[in-house]
Amino acid sequence: MANIMLQDKEVGPFFLGDQLPDLFLTLVWDSGGPVDLTSFPTAAFTVKRLHGQNTVMGGSVTDGAITYGSATNGEVNVRWPAAFTEPGTYRFRLTLGSSDTPIRHQTVQRLIFRVTEDE
Repeated sequence: MANIMLQDKEVGPFFLGDQLPDLFLTLVWDSGGPVDLTSFPTAAFTVKRLHGQNTVMGGSVTDGAITYGSATNGEVNVRWPAAFTEPGTYRFRLTLGSSDTPIRHQTVQRLIFRVTEDE
């Protein structure tokens, strides 16, 4: 079965206390072609410190933190629910499917980003 691309991508850096800009993502199968998000009506995202276990920020379609754009073209808009309050390196991960029916290996590219203090 095809997977959504899993390579880490680096974005940023961002600054402490700033509201991060919306992320506009296009989900693509590793075998080619956009993901039809109508097959995945639920989605959630988590942000953790790189190499950390605790979730520092999260959200789901149901609480408005993630908005699907053109579902047949795999377009997703992620809006951050809050600004970051601690500097560090973080990992963002979007998971399609609900916790009741997790879909193995079907996640968007993981994004790695740095939050630094304003200089």
